Amino acid sequence: MTVRHTFPFLLSWILCALPAVALAGGFEFPTNGTVALGRGGAYTARADDLVSIELNPAGLLKVKGIQAYLGNNVSMNHVEFSGFYTDGSQAPAVSDQSGPMWVAPFVALSSDFGLKNFSFGLAVYGPSANGLSHYPVTIDPAALEEATKTSYPHCADLDQKHCPPHYYMLLDKNVLLAYYSVSAAYGRRDKWGVGITMSWVDLLSARFSMMVNGWFQPNAFDENDAGKTYPGYDVEADIKVSDHIGYAFTLGGWWRPLEFVEVGASFRGPVVNFEADGTTRLTFQSPTMANISSGEEGLKAFDANGRMTDSIPTRFDFSYPMTGRLGARYFHEVGPEGSRRELFDVELDVVWEGWSALESYDVTLDGYMMMVGSGMQAPEKLEFKKDDDRKVSLPKEYEDTWSLRLGGQVSPLEWLTVHAGAYVETGAVPERNTNLDFTSFDRLGASGGLSFNWRTFRLSVAYSHIFQADRTVSPEETAVYKQYPVQTGSTDVDWVKVGAGTYSTSYDVLSAALSAGF
Repeated sequence: MTVRHTFPFLLSWILCALPAVALAGGFEFPTNGTVALGRGGAYTARADDLVSIELNPAGLLKVKGIQAYLGNNVSMNHVEFSGFYTDGSQAPAVSDQSGPMWVAPFVALSSDFGLKNFSFGLAVYGPSANGLSHYPVTIDPAALEEATKTSYPHCADLDQKHCPPHYYMLLDKNVLLAYYSVSAAYGRRDKWGVGITMSWVDLLSARFSMMVNGWFQPNAFDENDAGKTYPGYDVEADIKVSDHIGYAFTLGGWWRPLEFVEVGASFRGPVVNFEADGTTRLTFQSPTMANISSGEEGLKAFDANGRMTDSIPTRFDFSYPMTGRLGARYFHEVGPEGSRRELFDVELDVVWEGWSALESYDVTLDGYMMMVGSGMQAPEKLEFKKDDDRKVSLPKEYEDTWSLRLGGQVSPLEWLTVHAGAYVETGAVPERNTNLDFTSFDRLGASGGLSFNWRTFRLSVAYSHIFQADRTVSPEETAVYKQYPVQTGSTDVDWVKVGAGTYSTSYDVLSAALSAGF
């Protein structure tokens, strides 16, 4: 098959693959790419396959002819949280039950079109992350019989103080984020290269579900009401939003100052500020309140134009960070001149991620609640707001992360390469804002992998285990509160804190990739 016929064929193949690409969003694990993962993420200087489109687009220059790449990361979360009830007693531990794995493909195609100093590529991928979480709505079996007699059976007893704290942090999360990218590289293949990737960033879908509280009497948390949490008005808020318009670029370069040394660097920016639109569906947990809201009369939701609705128009604003990479590698070649091959290399990278751009989740509910019915006289609107623009702001105050990555590979046979690496990384989440939505703590990762070469095909497999330090947050430290979105006064009082407890986390990532040259 000629170049003229092969490239359109492969382009149609990658376009047909797009609908099947469901990509995870969230805090990123070390890296996309099977070889890169097996090296512990130390890949900025080497970057010699199509994953370079994301990590260092200058590396495209090292990919000759026409290449196709299909890779897939499969990640597994291990998260357990043991919190405290509002009376200070220990709540039972809960764990993420989202399932054993999350699939994140990487599909790419490149060609140099027969040009000596240029190479071009297309790719579709998501961040190397797991965007899926599920925490159960559980109840203490011993308290179930008594609880069903109350107006809030999702809690464990009549004193209002034994609602599991994870309800008010996270029940469900499902984030799908994709990059559609076009890339170009230029340089001397034996000496240096520069490259750029332009990406359309598509937040396909983001869903968050948690308990909030609809208690509407003003100033409900003054000193006369100490200890009250009003669980009879607990509501499951299910937010579903998307934003299909985002952009980013990646600049990269590599240079070979010595015959056995390469250095590389890349930068992805700017900050992607998502303004995601969608809806919020509210479901009362108390049978009494649910019955009131189920008929034609009762507590109803309205949009800003006064139309009754089951799903309130919502905007969800948050930011995705810039990233910088810097790496250097030493490599050793063997064989006669003209047919030399690389025997081994060792690379050290430093990676920065600008998570401080994410200061808060800002949720704007464009509507209100109101009691309606024949018995209501001049009913009062219950506005969803914490300030004049109806915005509920959930503070995050994340911090920039730094990662040191050491890895390399050895090729004892022409058809076999062994990869290995390790890395350390600082966490993005400060202790006071520790939550179940994203658990990015100080971490240590260890990786390994194999590549098998046959003619113009390469099959690679890799595995990485990520250890994270357990984190215990005291009731005095936590700044994560149960949310009361229709309250006009402050609700940040000690007895509605929910973020205190012990968080135990780790992750496993499996990866496989097949690349082919034409």
